Amino acid sequence: MVLEHGSKALALALAGLIGCSGTGEGGGDDSTSDPVDASTGGSADASPPPEHWKIVDGFDSQAIADAFDRAGPGDTVYFPAGTYRLTEPLPLKSSVNLMGDPSDRPVLEPVGEETLVTRVPGLSDVTIRSLQLRNHRLYLEGADDYSSSNLNIVDCRFFDGAVSNLWNGSYVFLHQIRGVLIEGSSFERSGEAFGGRGVLLSRCHHCVVKDSFIGTNRDLDPGLGYFKTAINVFGYGSATQRSRDVVVVGNVMRRQKNPPCAYSSPEDGDGDVCQDHGLYAWGHRDLQVIGNQIDGWAPTVSGNSLKLRNGELMFVERNRFRDSGVMLFTYERDPAFTHLEHTIVRRNRFDLGNPPATTLADSGLIYFRNFGAPATAGYETEIHLADNEFVSGGQVWISTARADKFCVAGNGVTVKVSNSSGTPATTGCTGSAPWDRPLLGAFSGDFNNDGAADVAHLFAEGESGTVWMMHLSERDGYRLEEWPGQTYVDPDTELYGVHAGDFDGDGFADDIVHWGRFGGDATPSWRAYLGDGRSFQVASFGTDLSASADTVTYGVHVGDFDGDGRDDLVYRGTCADGACWRVQRSTGTSFTSSSWSNGFYASAETATFGIQVGDFDGDGRDDLAYRGRCGGEGTPCWRIQISTGSAFGAGGDFGDAAGFTGESAHLGIRTGDVDGDGRTDIGYIGDCDGARQWRYQVSRGDRFEVTCSDRAAF
Repeated sequence: MVLEHGSKALALALAGLIGCSGTGEGGGDDSTSDPVDASTGGSADASPPPEHWKIVDGFDSQAIADAFDRAGPGDTVYFPAGTYRLTEPLPLKSSVNLMGDPSDRPVLEPVGEETLVTRVPGLSDVTIRSLQLRNHRLYLEGADDYSSSNLNIVDCRFFDGAVSNLWNGSYVFLHQIRGVLIEGSSFERSGEAFGGRGVLLSRCHHCVVKDSFIGTNRDLDPGLGYFKTAINVFGYGSATQRSRDVVVVGNVMRRQKNPPCAYSSPEDGDGDVCQDHGLYAWGHRDLQVIGNQIDGWAPTVSGNSLKLRNGELMFVERNRFRDSGVMLFTYERDPAFTHLEHTIVRRNRFDLGNPPATTLADSGLIYFRNFGAPATAGYETEIHLADNEFVSGGQVWISTARADKFCVAGNGVTVKVSNSSGTPATTGCTGSAPWDRPLLGAFSGDFNNDGAADVAHLFAEGESGTVWMMHLSERDGYRLEEWPGQTYVDPDTELYGVHAGDFDGDGFADDIVHWGRFGGDATPSWRAYLGDGRSFQVASFGTDLSASADTVTYGVHVGDFDGDGRDDLVYRGTCADGACWRVQRSTGTSFTSSSWSNGFYASAETATFGIQVGDFDGDGRDDLAYRGRCGGEGTPCWRIQISTGSAFGAGGDFGDAAGFTGESAHLGIRTGDVDGDGRTDIGYIGDCDGARQWRYQVSRGDRFEVTCSDRAAF
């Protein structure tokens, strides 16, 4: 199911507004625009815009102020395409959204080169959508009681920000706010500008940063300027002062490597202070860092891709780190609490690109404490470093710690313990049930059944117990709700993931499924949360799993493999005659589990690039694609297994012509339809005749043809 950020009616109204923006600076050529009906703001034959839109009539601060003056609670200030030259900050107010033309996002920029800062205290219920803000910062601050809530930034671009201070140059600063969603947005510097931060979440509660680009853009262009820190999450010791329940999922954070640095350290007048970390978090409880890609930060004591300091309940899983890795750190500083507890770093990929590690900084995965005697209790508790992949050097290093509070296993590299007491455990590296979070991530779906995309994530410490925190679309914005969680997990839940889709066939992608337990007898089963637009109804979708080690390696995937309009699950599992594609086919009320044949010929590239789901032959049923082996000699190929509706074909050779680079492995693969022919295509950053470009494997139904572009098609 395709989800839009906005209702279908809204999309139709937007179509009527395209072409009305040729009257302002940068707005285009009037001679090529459609006729405009000034009474509706749209083309002459278009439907009028929604009544709750207050259209900005002009391209300056006064026109924007006039539109806000006309807007009341629930309204949207709508910006037609064009360039808006601002002399004043944006006059934001609670319960009024901002929205630009999503097909041609307008640019808002200051007159002159001084940075424009919009600073508004006490703001609630505001969504900023589909705008480009040049040299413009947002500082939105709430009070100690967290009465400021529900602030969202979606499909926006922040770029060309001037930085006068190496720290205080955040594009977005959000302080003491409850309920934040930053999604599908980009935060860029010019090639000459550097320093500062992209996003700063200060004492943030229930905050999600999802599918965004910090230090780069949607096209993953190289050569942009860099941030000192891409995302900062910070707080301190008390419940009011700490950040709580923050999810950073599916983002790309990049830093231009080895740029010239204009700053010197304020402490000693020298030294490298031009980088800190891709993501730096301290003073928090319940932080999830899931499925991000981070590169460009050097492996130094003032670098590394991820640094987590002084926190508890931290989960770092399925990320891809390049150039440097993860630092866990306990730091003595009042009024921060001084411990690092209940933390899991698991199933991440480290591509350090360096020779065997010799220092703490270049090890890839490290912990150290900078105060106290190593044997002192109370600073480290239940820290698990497990099942991570090191593809080019590295080691695990624990320094100045109670090493017996660690479990280190399955990483495939040397474990070094220095200046510490005790030794780490080497088995059983799974968090105990009272604190582990097996339903990690933030999940997109149409949970309130209005045709627009929503986001859900689990919070395990609500006042009424575990709850789903729901960012639900409402007109052009969102509302924040808590839905009962009723989670019941299994020790293996984390191995098989959490999956959103339309499993009951009601036409909405409003369901969530995971392997868990069900009923008074705690039967292991597929546990389904079926959305009805207002809440989740819990059901068992079957008790068969038939998993194998390959299930964990290659994952569980969602698709409509039989073409009946209901989503199913597929994974590598076990069947009566050995390994197989195991399909959990939805009937609407349960899964029917069966073998859908084998034909799986993996290679070293299969796990690196993963298994892709899509309709590669255009017959309305989802198929499987992966880098594998074909032919009698097992040569590398794009191996496609086409669904017949009841089984997968033996596997067709769609060609080789991969053109992979190191960036391809780090940044991964996207799927979509490049040419609009109804067949799924594959895209990634690769080599095109010696140039770094987007390389597309375009499906012709029985083979791939390669095309290249500077721009991302999906």
